[in-house]
Amino acid sequence: MSSKRVGVCKGCLSYITHLDWDKRGKLLQVNTAAKEQFFFEAPRGKRQTIPASEVEKIDWSSWTCVLGPSVEGVWPVISEVAEVTAACLSNDRRVLATGDDLGYIKLFKYPVKGKYAKFKRYVAHSTHVTNVRWTHDDSLLVTVGGGDTCLMIWAHEPDGLREFKLCDSEESDIESEDDGGYDSDVTRENEINYTIKALSTNMRPMTGVKPHLQMKEPSIDERPPVSRALPQPEKLQTNNVGKKKRPIEDLVLELVFGYRGNDCRNNVHYLNEGADIIYHTASVGIVLNLTTSCQSFYVEHSDDILCLTINQHPKFPNVVATGQVGMFVRSQPLVFLL
Repeated sequence: MSSKRVGVCKGCLSYITHLDWDKRGKLLQVNTAAKEQFFFEAPRGKRQTIPASEVEKIDWSSWTCVLGPSVEGVWPVISEVAEVTAACLSNDRRVLATGDDLGYIKLFKYPVKGKYAKFKRYVAHSTHVTNVRWTHDDSLLVTVGGGDTCLMIWAHEPDGLREFKLCDSEESDIESEDDGGYDSDVTRENEINYTIKALSTNMRPMTGVKPHLQMKEPSIDERPPVSRALPQPEKLQTNNVGKKKRPIEDLVLELVFGYRGNDCRNNVHYLNEGADIIYHTASVGIVLNLTTSCQSFYVEHSDDILCLTINQHPKFPNVVATGQVGMFVRSQPLVFLL
């Protein structure tokens, strides 16, 4: 696989949280932590302005974004506290599943237009939900928790084939307002005291100063000379100029040990029909060949990589989009197309 960069998507004000390709492999949808929704043309990364009415007509390869008119209703009343961290649209494009910082799994009828849409809520995770994904036939929903480090598998039964059974969640088989269901879940959502449940940790804590930005002690060559002896003659001082130790040169990255999984999900993929695996850690994109166990690297990012996705169109095999944080002056939130 070639790690040559073919485009850069610029203009984001905060780090990238969600990425989705369309089925043609020529359009990329981006969400950021600053509640921004952008569209970029591939492979050059040119920003596109698409009306909201046209976005719904686009045939997307996947939908994991949490912003936009078609998913406006997934956000709770107090969205500053209850952050929607993950979403996934079923393959039949009828049901949207979401996970949030309060540990709730919610199902919405897609599209979710208007504020505070009807939903069904399920409770199993003890802390924030980091990711939700449907299986290929929409029969199962897989959810991953953050602090509880649990993977939950939910059976999805269509309304016409649903059997009556006892549920530990707050699901109801009747959708009337009196007997529970979508409307009653919205009412309970509005009555939640978020100030009590807002103790869940932030999904992506970005505090502190990175090592390369911290104050470092001056090296031996940079320290001022301290000596009790008499100063050297000017001739000797000038002769010593330029005789510092030569820095180490020609360093080549051989191996990267590690994988960013504590605050990132859906960032490990197969390439070349299963011959390679691509993932990331720190600011390095890594391609691991399973036959030779050798790594190749993409090191053009200037900050930590947070998300990664693969173009699924057959005309653009092995085209990868990676998004970086961009929390400091020296870097900015960017999406690279490889």
